[in-house]
Amino acid sequence: VWGVGPSGVVDRAGGKDGLGQAVTTDSMFRTYCATKPLLALLCGVFVTEGELSFDDRLGDLLPIGGVHAQMTVEEILRHRTGLEHPNGIVVSTLRAENRLSAVLEHGPVVPPIGRSETAYSEAATWILLGEAVSTLVSGTLADAVRELVLAPLRLEHEFDLADGGPTSRLALNISLRPGRAWPLLIERGEALAWPSNPGYGGAATCRGLAGLAAAANPTTSDRQLALNGGVMRQMLTGVPRHDRVLGRLMTFGQGWMLDLPAIDFGHSVSAEAFGHVGLTGMTALWCDPIAMVAAAWHVNGLVDGETMVTWLRPRITEATMELSLIH
Repeated sequence: VWGVGPSGVVDRAGGKDGLGQAVTTDSMFRTYCATKPLLALLCGVFVTEGELSFDDRLGDLLPIGGVHAQMTVEEILRHRTGLEHPNGIVVSTLRAENRLSAVLEHGPVVPPIGRSETAYSEAATWILLGEAVSTLVSGTLADAVRELVLAPLRLEHEFDLADGGPTSRLALNISLRPGRAWPLLIERGEALAWPSNPGYGGAATCRGLAGLAAAANPTTSDRQLALNGGVMRQMLTGVPRHDRVLGRLMTFGQGWMLDLPAIDFGHSVSAEAFGHVGLTGMTALWCDPIAMVAAAWHVNGLVDGETMVTWLRPRITEATMELSLIH
């Protein structure tokens, strides 16, 4: 857990990882959906600079057609495209040159998803968004993320975008009960995986994730990113919609989950709190601009997603808030 409060910093770790090694505050874990705010902040920088519009369609940026070409940047950032396959775990097994074609082979699950519903697990469209945004930069998308987001925040050493080839990373163990994959033990053993683009995936420390959340605080006067405050506030607005994956109302901003008390973060945070989670909530980053606290955590152990969300998540949030006040 890493937290920032008005009186200092809390940075704590405990237990062992899937290889039996002690977890430290420098430990990196795969982030899955918790990386989405990283690409969202980069999009916000390009919108501020006039290089990108939230209304831009993927077909304006990529040589693609069909339903994928009609998807807008805003629809992707707000989880409203309906494109869920291939999922992030499958994508991590694909070479970079095969990733785009693999995503384009699949259409929306409920076409046209349009503007009526959301779906938390839209990993595939974030891969497309990453490919689209990469057309705006001279180097790689990972280079742009480092230069325009991580470096200004001094977080470049807290993230491993793994863009140099296949890497050996702690892997995901799943149980097939009852007949479908369900996280049981996160980061159990080492596995060789091709990295996703920074639109979805990678690895990070909790310090890095919390730093991203802190940078998105619309009330701060210290804007370290070249991101207009008005653009950031626009990204942190949204309306509740039914999420067909989570089976509940969710409020998505552009790259962020909003109204965290309503989604089992507990009532120690304000209704203004925003953030994101990864892999059924095992990883989370969030910021409460009222309390001026930003934090992140990664939970590694024998716990299913439902237990994590309904029981552990509010307790971890409350404990983090208490620690930030004490320190």
